[in-house]
Amino acid sequence: MLSKVLGLIYWFARPAIYLLMHRSRRSRVVIRHGGEVLLIKSNFGEQKWGLPGGGIKRSETPEQSAVREVREEVGIVLEPQKLAFLAEQRSGFGPLNWPYVDLIFYSYELASKPKSLRLQAFEVSEYRWLKQSQLRSTNDLDDYIVFVIEKA
Repeated sequence: MLSKVLGLIYWFARPAIYLLMHRSRRSRVVIRHGGEVLLIKSNFGEQKWGLPGGGIKRSETPEQSAVREVREEVGIVLEPQKLAFLAEQRSGFGPLNWPYVDLIFYSYELASKPKSLRLQAFEVSEYRWLKQSQLRSTNDLDDYIVFVIEKA
């Protein structure tokens, strides 16, 4: 129920959110363990499965942002020196690809899989571990996310 209410609020606030997000830089992390990838679903946006990460603050590097956002969203503490750069991609919204954001992708291999995750209240609704071999059969996962994960 909460995710539906937040989704409705998001829908009405989209124009303002788009203006705030336009031309922003955001980090995303492909977190892997034993052939599986961690996916999260946000309470906002299209509510598709995606990767943990978020906006890069003016005072931080993309790597610092990746570490901070993963800790905030799912409670996993990453070691920055173990982040591996994957790609940078501009991503737009809707048929006009506007507004756009620049996404910086990293890969991170966990030594052990956490038994459970601490999800960020109001932002992350759920998580799942998905075998990399099942990526193409998941309907609610953007193609560019599949491409980046397969590249990891």
